[in-house]
Amino acid sequence: MPIFVILFLLAVLFWGQMLLFGKKAFQNFEYRCDFDCPEAFEGDEIELIEQVYNRKWVPLPWFKTEITTSRWLEFAGSQSIVTYNTRFVPSFFLVKSYQKVTRRWKVKCLKRGVFPIESVILVSTDLLGQKVVSQKADISACVTVLPQTVDLDQMFVSARYLQGDNPVRNQLIPDPFYVSGVREYQPSDPMKNIHWNATAKLGRIMIRNMEYTTRQSITVVLNMQSRQFEQGEAIDQERMEQCIRVAATLLEETLENSIPVSLASNASLEGKDKETFESSQNFGREHILELLHTLANFPKGSSLDFPSYLGARGEIFPSTDIQIVTPYLCDEIYDYARAAIREDKRVTIFLVGFPSANMPDDIEINILKELAVLKDETDDGFQKEAAGQ
Repeated sequence: MPIFVILFLLAVLFWGQMLLFGKKAFQNFEYRCDFDCPEAFEGDEIELIEQVYNRKWVPLPWFKTEITTSRWLEFAGSQSIVTYNTRFVPSFFLVKSYQKVTRRWKVKCLKRGVFPIESVILVSTDLLGQKVVSQKADISACVTVLPQTVDLDQMFVSARYLQGDNPVRNQLIPDPFYVSGVREYQPSDPMKNIHWNATAKLGRIMIRNMEYTTRQSITVVLNMQSRQFEQGEAIDQERMEQCIRVAATLLEETLENSIPVSLASNASLEGKDKETFESSQNFGREHILELLHTLANFPKGSSLDFPSYLGARGEIFPSTDIQIVTPYLCDEIYDYARAAIREDKRVTIFLVGFPSANMPDDIEINILKELAVLKDETDDGFQKEAAGQ
């Protein structure tokens, strides 16, 4: 008889604790999850902060969170599971009565983009793990990863170098010895060019008028089509990411001299009606940061064929300098560059892809150094084969 009493009491305790932990697990309970900063650059390490607060006397002997986010956010020290573009990160806690627990994850940003915490599932059990309860947490954590800049001088070489000419990058720095008088100061002018004697004499801020930079402006044209005959999502994703980094660098380079710059592309942003993108022309840190945010939101492909995009505009970009970033070259791109040059535009092409066999020497084309060697060897082979014939 005493054995049956003991078994009965154990059964009551067993079912009692199941009911208790099952009912009280998420009562008077708080869970928060957020990044320590809203934006970062590719390669940066940030923190994801999890905070669990149990505001009741019933402890949580076994508590688990299941975080779902992008695979391009790498969690240090976690046994995460990656499937396609999604990463699942489990996190375990033991939370006592009236206790707050904070956990900080080191997160490395591997790729540009906008990455939210897609979902967080909260899971808890009773003392023996027989009763499992779960619920979805209301989380709005998100981080914007901006494209990283690169060293263009180390990355590119002029195609004319392969023909015997010396490669020279397009210089955006004004010539301080070429001054054609003074004029009234404008917000886009650098403070270092203020003419203080003229300012004191006229009673308003005057600046040295340098002919080279008086009306200089830049349009960065980004081709989001990785191959010539391609529709929708880009086939070569890594090449497109390189193009975006080059475009980000060209935008950043305008900051030092406050040169007005705009961004144009044959890609369409999500939620926009237009098939293509073209920003306003402006200068300054806020404008560049806005364009970097745009690049972070760019899709993984184009919405319009690049030659069709250039032809559909019907006119040349109004800037004095046009910098085209593209993974490939074709006759339509050459024709557009020559048309711009005839209108006294300075056109520079940054080719993030394999150079073609016959590139024109009347257009300034910069190619990747690592591929320039292959082209040089290939051209030598063609010449030797022709000589043998």
